[in-house]
Amino acid sequence: MKKETKIILLSLAVLALWIYVVFYKITDFRDFTSGIHRQPIPGFVQQAVIWLLPPIETMLILLFLKKRWRIYGFLLSALLLTIFTFYISFGLAGAFGKLPCGCGGLIKDLSLSQHIIFNLVFASLSVLGFVLCYENSDTSHHLFLNKKKKYITYTPQTESKYFFNQFLTYLFKTIYPLKFALFPRSGNECLNSYRIKRGLKMITGGWQS
Repeated sequence: MKKETKIILLSLAVLALWIYVVFYKITDFRDFTSGIHRQPIPGFVQQAVIWLLPPIETMLILLFLKKRWRIYGFLLSALLLTIFTFYISFGLAGAFGKLPCGCGGLIKDLSLSQHIIFNLVFASLSVLGFVLCYENSDTSHHLFLNKKKKYITYTPQTESKYFFNQFLTYLFKTIYPLKFALFPRSGNECLNSYRIKRGLKMITGGWQS
């Protein structure tokens, strides 16, 4: 099986999980908030989870819609599932006393031990997807140095630098000459325009209106 096919299958598996989770939260938001309020965590943390978790999970889904951002989707999925697994593990160890399940749908019928196994399976799939994306020659350049090509290609930093340089180029080559330069111009065709000639004559004292 080709590596790209494996990545697509892993993407579908991880997407199926998060689409189901987000769909449950949106369609039964009251049950979701009730489950969070039952958790043994401070009230401000509960509110943060209620209002931040659904948008984050929705963003995770959107990351899979574009090929070059799938690696970030796998990474975020692995991170969230790892956090959930540690939380449930602490509860299973008795750190929080009795830990009620805050999940919904079919997942809430699982025991804490089954939850951990379930999370670890999908966390492993997410990590595997991340590794395959990194090793894929078409996507490994997103985060790291592409050693095969011997040069650094796309990264978020280089993209930001590129747009910043483009902005400076536009600022100093377009806006500055048009608005602030001594001899404003609108293009190469204006180099010999009436405005340029008038400015030169004013400086040399040769202009008479």
